[in-house]
Amino acid sequence: MSQIKLLHSGGNGVILAAPSSNPASDLTLKLPQSDGSSGQAIVTDASGNLSFADAGGGKILQVKQAVKTDTSSTTNFGWVTIPGTDETGSGSLFEVNITPAANSSKILVNWGIHFAVSSSVYSGGLKLRRDSTDLFIGDTSGSRTRASNWVVGWSSYGGRHPWFLGGTFLDSPNTTSQVTYQIQYTSGYDSNYVVYVNRPHDLWDNAKAVGVTPSSITCQEVAA
Repeated sequence: MSQIKLLHSGGNGVILAAPSSNPASDLTLKLPQSDGSSGQAIVTDASGNLSFADAGGGKILQVKQAVKTDTSSTTNFGWVTIPGTDETGSGSLFEVNITPAANSSKILVNWGIHFAVSSSVYSGGLKLRRDSTDLFIGDTSGSRTRASNWVVGWSSYGGRHPWFLGGTFLDSPNTTSQVTYQIQYTSGYDSNYVVYVNRPHDLWDNAKAVGVTPSSITCQEVAA
């Protein structure tokens, strides 16, 4: 089997070899006329003509996830980041830090949060955030709170009913620097009313009536 060896000055080299099996006929591959752009790949037109083109997109380049298994609450009427840890289990905030490999990459964010409000008709919500930028929130509508998720307790038993709130958002951060994704929460009323993560309002010590549950944020970098 014939081959071409391109030698390095240090003595080793790179070998271009013929196929291991005899081809049906001679195969001619024409190299591109000039170099491509950074990140491009050599592709063929199935007639032996090679050229540079953008590599196929849609591939998952990396996945990071933060998981929260403890409980937390706030009486704040105003957005605050949920306490917890990051994707490495470190820090004090429930968040995912991810560094895109390319400016053109997309970040697919999925979140699932077990959330509850105080008993009776009280409210609260969640908001997705990248660094200092709010994401996936409703349009301005009077004085109504713009949120990614929002709930209102349905009766005096509302505090016994946690919701599983979640969503999916495809973000375009347009950077190769680290970005941070967080879920913030707020009470819909004043400091007398509480919202909770991973537990209901009525936290009886009763295995038949009350459960404690986990929440997560998952970020996937998708090649453009």
